[in-house]
Amino acid sequence: MKCEHEGCERSLLIDCMNPTSEVEDEVTPIISPSTVLVRYYCLYHSQQYGYCWHCGFYAGDEPNFRLGLLGLCKDCHREFASKE
Repeated sequence: MKCEHEGCERSLLIDCMNPTSEVEDEVTPIISPSTVLVRYYCLYHSQQYGYCWHCGFYAGDEPNFRLGLLGLCKDCHREFASKE
């Protein structure tokens, strides 16, 4: 299996969970068989598409995701910072 980004040949992948805004109803999601719940991107492209490279959850809407958190969501950044 390779990264889903067109032209990328990397095979070390992150399971990236699609944001809930793509699900029709957030309270009781109605998921059709064609709904893609997981995307597979390499470490580099997961960050480009707004996914945390550590947990795979979408974090692109967080204000500091691309500025200073090094591609980590707030929770993963906090976890790594506490280990330093």
